[in-house]
Amino acid sequence: MNPQRFWHSLQITSQDMLSNYGLSCCKESRKRFCYALAEDKLPTRCVLVSIFVLFTGIFCFSTEAYIEGPWLWMIASGADIDSDQLAVASEGRVTENLVAAYGVNEGDTVGQLRWTRGRILPTVTCILQWCYSNNVTDVVTKIGLNRNKWIDNHSAYALIDIRSPREQKNVLMGVGSDDSVKIWLNGEVVHVNQVNRRTKGVQDRFRVNLKTGANFLLVKVTDIFWNWGMFFDIYLDREDYTTTLPTRIQQVSLAQQIFEKYRTTLQQSDIQRVLPTVLDRFQDPEIQKFLTPFTIKTVVKNPELLGGFGVSKEVITFIKRNAGIRTMFNDPDFQTLLQNPDAFSEFSMLVTESAPKQLTNPADVDNNGRVNVQDLTYVATHLGEVGQNPADVNRDGIVDIRDLVLVANAMQAKAAAPSG
Repeated sequence: MNPQRFWHSLQITSQDMLSNYGLSCCKESRKRFCYALAEDKLPTRCVLVSIFVLFTGIFCFSTEAYIEGPWLWMIASGADIDSDQLAVASEGRVTENLVAAYGVNEGDTVGQLRWTRGRILPTVTCILQWCYSNNVTDVVTKIGLNRNKWIDNHSAYALIDIRSPREQKNVLMGVGSDDSVKIWLNGEVVHVNQVNRRTKGVQDRFRVNLKTGANFLLVKVTDIFWNWGMFFDIYLDREDYTTTLPTRIQQVSLAQQIFEKYRTTLQQSDIQRVLPTVLDRFQDPEIQKFLTPFTIKTVVKNPELLGGFGVSKEVITFIKRNAGIRTMFNDPDFQTLLQNPDAFSEFSMLVTESAPKQLTNPADVDNNGRVNVQDLTYVATHLGEVGQNPADVNRDGIVDIRDLVLVANAMQAKAAAPSG
């Protein structure tokens, strides 16, 4: 048989066999496979290969072209899609949200590992009708993040910069994963699928908005057991986007990130009066050892529990009344911050320094620039309370009738003052 016809026949026969099994393989990868075989002109080996393909039904191939990268890669122990494995591995210095929002540089560290560039190939292995991809294991092993061929109970992070020539709305993207997957775009979670599955291509589709210029896309893929795979695609024409390695926008600490995220809430006058005291109390070593995510969530739901740690009634009431503070306390990144003394101290300093630098009238207990009946009411509702308290106008350690008189006198003096 003519060698060229033989290889063409093998190619068509293999393709037909795969089609019968509901599989597909791209033209370019078939071409590479056939050319690779054709380099060995031994008829015996050719026949053995063709028999192997036709009668065992085992075939390894690349699927259609997905985005290979290069991406920046990192791995960390743990396969819970809802837990922040980066925060654990870095002892709170780096979080998933921090990377997703501000990016990283090639060579930045997480524990003992460094963010490393690598291309992920869209390879799939099929045994009869059972197909899977182990391409994440392949790439992290090749670039040195993993020394073992098989690695279980880990999460892989792949970061890439999608450059858009203009603002684009409702852009369709696709991802396939083995196992669970979570995706951020420009710091916002845009897709999550907690699942235990194999992958041989795109399985989930979702839509996003791209801004002009850089768009950081972070993909997290977990591996519970055995294979570890990922496919990613953007359904745009090639002239509508490019991809490149990301570079960190700026060096931002965890404390700075949390402060900027909740700046509007943190700078409210009623919060500024009490929050520094709360944060100072939380830095007590006896309390800090209890600040686990579970206990924080429990306390946010039941602030009265803080009374057992000597926290004042005002602080407890403060937490109950401020939805913005409860939202911050429930933020996983804030919970990570609370367990890192250095980051917590930096955050407390940022909160304190952001307080309005202006002299206020002690009788203006709600710090709104006016002494009125609202201040009088506030003092009246806190009568009998002891300790640091805005309602303690004369700062004698207790809210009593004398504080009410001071507020009433201030209101009277304001009413008697001549207008401008």
